[in-house]
Amino acid sequence: YAQGRQGSLPRAFGRVSPTTAVPTNALHLVWVATVVGVLSITLWLGNPNSAFVWWAGSIVFFALLMYVVVHIATYRHFKRVGSFNWFLHGVIPAVGVVIIIYLIYKTFFVALWGLGWEGGQSIVVFGLTVVVLSLLYVLIPTRQLRESLAGAHPEVIEAVETASPLTA
Repeated sequence: YAQGRQGSLPRAFGRVSPTTAVPTNALHLVWVATVVGVLSITLWLGNPNSAFVWWAGSIVFFALLMYVVVHIATYRHFKRVGSFNWFLHGVIPAVGVVIIIYLIYKTFFVALWGLGWEGGQSIVVFGLTVVVLSLLYVLIPTRQLRESLAGAHPEVIEAVETASPLTA
């Protein structure tokens, strides 16, 4: 929704329904992708229980990566704003990153990789493929993505424009 609104994805995904103020196009895309993903993995593995375990492994992989990024962002944020505490914003995030990377390595690149293609290798390959494609999307941005990242975000502009004089 946000990327459609900013113009880095088709604008149709950034539109909201005039009656419900819900981004129905973006939600329908997510729902279709979810149904196609769940059905394809279920059909490929042959049963819903195996598909559940497969998707659970994928979700955990991305959740752990998100925590790594949160630790790095914490360090960068407090370094930038000038209220950096070496222990709270330096040591703790660094230890967190090391622990999470160790967990990812042991859980995904050792344990799941040893389970064969259907049991785990496909989860690792899927996760790494999504990460590489996401990095390419961000690191080799289109002109529209560069322009949307350069200016103020639409939600910030909207919040400023609609701010009450009492809260401003």
